[in-house]
Amino acid sequence: MLNSTRLFTTALFAFMLAGAAVYATTATPEDEARVKQTGSCPGCNLSGADLNGLVAELGDLTNADFTEANLYRAVLKGANLTGANFNGANLSGALLQYAKGVDLTGAITDYRTQCPNGEAGPCS
Repeated sequence: MLNSTRLFTTALFAFMLAGAAVYATTATPEDEARVKQTGSCPGCNLSGADLNGLVAELGDLTNADFTEANLYRAVLKGANLTGANFNGANLSGALLQYAKGVDLTGAITDYRTQCPNGEAGPCS
């Protein structure tokens, strides 16, 4: 009986930690609204956000977290993306010409994506 109680307690604790980790890495509604309204949001948590068609041309998105965000057909031309995380983000069809400091490691791009150097994707 003691072992099953301990097992249940351990499983419950692990579940709670996993839930906290998921919550901590989800975009905040305030950050989503801010980037959609202003096109700038330095340091914002936008992970997992649906930012389909976002217009942030010349925006300041330094150190923003776009992990697994949907940025399909987003306009990020000339934006400052220094330190931004795009791991797992969908940038298919996005316009990134002249974006500054962009690191697309782990990002999803395709032939419709316009890369920071002005060339058609997929971007490297």
